[in-house]
Amino acid sequence: MGMDESSNSGLGSALHRAVARCDEESAKYLVGHGASLSSKDFANRTPLDVAHELLFSFKCAAIQNGSNQNSQKVISEKVKVERIIRFLEDSSNERVKIRPLVNV
Repeated sequence: MGMDESSNSGLGSALHRAVARCDEESAKYLVGHGASLSSKDFANRTPLDVAHELLFSFKCAAIQNGSNQNSQKVISEKVKVERIIRFLEDSSNERVKIRPLVNV
């Protein structure tokens, strides 16, 4: 099974799963080795969509937890997701720049 093929569980590509786990290193590795930024999961979401949804959920959890000790973990995960989002957006922009202007 390739990097962009969906698993039998319907969780999307390996990149979708890395993003969902907040695994920045795996996401970078996969993108660096050609993982598709536009592949869709079972809910028709790209890896970037998954990251944005995670960021929203972490922001909501931080608000709900207030000064609870668990909020430090939520903040840490939120920071990871923000870095993943920046990386995916930058990678997407780079791929647009290097696309040939004329089809050969």
